[in-house]
Amino acid sequence: MPRICYVEKSFNDEHLSKHGRSSWELDALDPATLDALIQAQIDQWRDDSLWAADTTVMEQQRSLLTAVSEQWDDVAAFVGESE
Repeated sequence: MPRICYVEKSFNDEHLSKHGRSSWELDALDPATLDALIQAQIDQWRDDSLWAADTTVMEQQRSLLTAVSEQWDDVAAFVGESE
């Protein structure tokens, strides 16, 4: 669990009203713990079916871009000819 970072005089009233009288020292967490905390928050809001569908589309687009890059000279010549 993160350690509490207590308020110092340098905190202004606006910060205190927005965030309260304490904050957490997240940099004191090891990377795996910080990653798990972040991932847990993402997972509770992410729609896994939409995520999967978007991932599929992204992978298809990546494959298309890879194919285009592998034939770039032909693509450039084709586009240049159509102008």
